[in-house]
Amino acid sequence: MLVPALIAAQPMASPQGKPVGGVEIVTAEGEKPTIVEGRLKTHVGGQFDQNQLDGDLKSLSQQYERIDPQIEVRDGQVYVTLRVWPRPLVHEIIWKGNERLSAKRLNKELEVTPHELFDRAAFQKGFHKVKALYVKDGFYDAQLDYRIVPAGPGQVDIEITVDEGQVGRIQEVRFEGLTEDEEADLCERLVTQEYNFLVSWLTEWGTYRPDAVEHDRMQVLRYLQDKGYADAQVTVTTEEIPDQDRIAVVITVDKGPVFHFGKVVVQGDLILPEKIVIAQVAAHPGDHFSPEALHASTERLTNLYGAKGYIEPEIQYELHLRPEEHIYDVVFTIRPGEVFRVGMVHISGNCQTQQRVILHESLVVPGEVFDLRRLKGTEERLQNVGYFKSVRVYTTPSNEAALGPEYRDVHIEVEEENTGNVSLFAGFSTLDQIFGGAELVERNFNIKGIPTIFKKGLMGLRGGGEYAQLRLTVGQNETSYLFKWTKPYFYDTRWIFGFDLEHSNNRQYSHDYTLDNTSGLVHATYPYNDFVRLGTLYRLRWSYKKVGHDANEILKIGPKTSLISAVGGSWAYDSTNAISYPSKGIRSEALVEVAGLGGTNHFLGLSYLNKLYYPLWESQKITMKWRADFRFIQPFAPGLPHIPEHLSLERFPEKEVLRDLDEGPVSISERLFLGGEDTVRGYVSYSIGPRYKTGAPFGGLSSILLSEEIQWRWTGWLAPFVFVDGGMVSLKRWDVDAFRVSAGFGTRIDLLPSMPLTVGMGWPINPQHDSDIQRFFFSVGARF
Repeated sequence: MLVPALIAAQPMASPQGKPVGGVEIVTAEGEKPTIVEGRLKTHVGGQFDQNQLDGDLKSLSQQYERIDPQIEVRDGQVYVTLRVWPRPLVHEIIWKGNERLSAKRLNKELEVTPHELFDRAAFQKGFHKVKALYVKDGFYDAQLDYRIVPAGPGQVDIEITVDEGQVGRIQEVRFEGLTEDEEADLCERLVTQEYNFLVSWLTEWGTYRPDAVEHDRMQVLRYLQDKGYADAQVTVTTEEIPDQDRIAVVITVDKGPVFHFGKVVVQGDLILPEKIVIAQVAAHPGDHFSPEALHASTERLTNLYGAKGYIEPEIQYELHLRPEEHIYDVVFTIRPGEVFRVGMVHISGNCQTQQRVILHESLVVPGEVFDLRRLKGTEERLQNVGYFKSVRVYTTPSNEAALGPEYRDVHIEVEEENTGNVSLFAGFSTLDQIFGGAELVERNFNIKGIPTIFKKGLMGLRGGGEYAQLRLTVGQNETSYLFKWTKPYFYDTRWIFGFDLEHSNNRQYSHDYTLDNTSGLVHATYPYNDFVRLGTLYRLRWSYKKVGHDANEILKIGPKTSLISAVGGSWAYDSTNAISYPSKGIRSEALVEVAGLGGTNHFLGLSYLNKLYYPLWESQKITMKWRADFRFIQPFAPGLPHIPEHLSLERFPEKEVLRDLDEGPVSISERLFLGGEDTVRGYVSYSIGPRYKTGAPFGGLSSILLSEEIQWRWTGWLAPFVFVDGGMVSLKRWDVDAFRVSAGFGTRIDLLPSMPLTVGMGWPINPQHDSDIQRFFFSVGARF
C-alpha cells in the first residue's frame, strides 16, 4: 500500500484539534465506493486527530491497493478527502519457464490463489519463498521475475517467468592438484558435500550454495598456506553432468613452491628470560611456513605475559622474505606494558541469576596479580554453564579512589536465556513397548524461591544455579515418577549436593509379578581436580512384590516387601573430550555400597564401570569404543524363608542358593540382570542368567559386561555403528560364568537432542534358549 505523507509540504494551518467538517471517500475515477464511512474513527463533528486518521488509513489498506489522503482547512474546519484505488482480483497465475518444478508445487509455496483480492505485500512474501524453494532444490543460479497484467475490469493476471538455470545438486566434489592424503584431510572440512538421496532431503546437503563454496575455497587456501604453500591459488568451478540433473564441483589447486621459516628472533623489553619467551613461539627455523603458527605464537606469548600480570602486552611480528630461497625470516617485537592487579568485580545483565552463582564460576580474585588465562577461563566457564546467551568479560581502569592506577576492574556482562524446558514425549522400545510422558527441567533453579512463588510467580524459582527435573513416564511395562535436585557449590564450597525421589511400578522383569518401588537418594560429590570426583551417598528403597494368581508357587515364597538402607562411596575419573558422544578419553567409576543399616537386605555391593574412547580416524569422526562393567554382590546375612523340597530353579536345583537370596539379604530389585538394548544387544531384556522354572529372570550376584563398538558420526545427527557384546550373570558370588555373545549393527539418531534414538539389529551367537533372541532393538535415550 502507498500512503503519501499527510500535508507535510502544504503551507496551511495545522489541522490538529480542529473540528471535522467533512469526510469523503472517492475512487480514482471520482465514484463513491461501497463502503460505510461510519467505519472510520475520523468523522464529521469530531475533532481532527492525526494519529486517529493514520489508524483509519491502516484499516482501509486491508481493502484498497492505494490511498491518497487530501486534507484542507476551511473556515476553521477540517475537510478530509480520501482517494482510493480498490485492490483488483487475481484472475490467473501464469508460470513460464518452470520445467523441473511443477506449477502446483510453486503455487503452494506462493500461497496466492485466483479469485482473491491481490495483496502486494503477501505476494512479495510468497515470491521470495518461491525463490528460496529453487535454491533449496539446487537451482543456485535460478532467476525469477514477474509482471502484473490487467485482465479486464478489476482483475489482474500474475505472470511469473523462471529461468531455472543449471541444477545445483552435487554428484561429486573433485580435487585437482592435491595428493590423496591432502584430499582426505580436506573432505571433513568442507561444507559442500555430495547429494545423498537418503538424507539430503532433510539436511540439504549436496545443494550448491555460492556462499558455502566460497567458504570452502578459503578453507582449502588456509589449509595449503599452513602446509607452507604461501603462494597457493584455489579456484572452484562447476561441470554439468549430462542426463543426470547433477553437477560436479571441481576444486583446482595451484600450490606453488613450499616456503619455510628461516631465522626466528624475539626482541624488545622481554623482562622474562629469552629462553622462556622463545619456547612459546610455534614458528621454528626449517618448519613449513604457516600463518596459523604465527597466530598461535602471538596468542601464546600474550598468555605468557598475561599470566604475569601484563594484561595489555603488545606483540607484533614482521616477515622478511628471501624470494630465491622461499624463506620467511620472522621478528617478534614484545612490549609487555605494566603489571596490573585485579580491582573490583562488577556483574551486569543478570536479571534473575544470583550474583553469587556467577561469582562461583569466576577465576579472578580481587587484589591478586592479573592472570590473563583466568580472565578468559572465567568467560568460558560462564558460557558453558548454559544460563546465558552471551558472556563478555573485560577490564577497565578502576574507579575506586583507594586503589592505585595499577588496578583494573573486571566487568562480567551476561545476557540471560531461557533455562527451563517443558516437553512431552512418546515412543516405542523393545523393552517397554509403547511409552510416553512429560518432563519439566529447570537448569537454573532456585529452591529457596518456593515460598515466594505467589508473590513473584514462576520467576521466583529461577536464578539459584541449581538443577531440577520432574519427569513422568508411563509405559506398558513401567510407570515412574521422578524428581531430581542438584546444587553445585553447596554452602559456597566445592561440594555438589543433591537428592533424587522416585516411585515406579515395574513389570519389566516378568509379567508374573509387579514390583512397586519407592526410593530416595541423597548424594554429595567433591571435584578433586579436573578429572577426578569423589562422592558419597545414602539410599533408602522400599519394594513390594505383587505376584499374579497364575504364577508358579516358587514366586510366592518369602516376604513380599523389602527395605534397603544403604550407604556408599564413589570414585570417578573422566578425561573424555565431550559430554555427549565423546571420541577420545576414559570414563571410569568405582562404587562401594553397604546395605544393612536397618532394613531387610544385608549385602556389600561393588561396581567398577569403564568406557574407553579412541579415534580410529579423527578426520572422519570414526571412534572405537570399549566398555567393561564389573558388578558383584556379597550377601552377609542368612536367607529367611524355608523352601519346600518339590520347588526348584530350572538350572540351579541347590535349595541353599535360593535360601541365600530370596527376599532376605538380596531382594530381586537389587540383583543383577543383563540383556536388552542397553547391555547385550540382540537378547531379550534381562534374559541372560538364571531364571525361575516359569522362565522369569531370577537375577544374580555376579555380572560382567564387555562390549566393543565402532561408530561413525556421519552427520551431526546420524551415527551408524557396528558392535560385539558379551555378558554373563551368575548366582554364585565372585563368579565368572559362560558369556552370552552377540554382534550386529545400528544407528543413533539425534533429531531431538534431549531424546536420542537408537535402532539396530543384533544376532545372538550362543543363546541359552531360542526365546532369548530379540534381534531388532529400539530405544530412546540409550547411549554407549
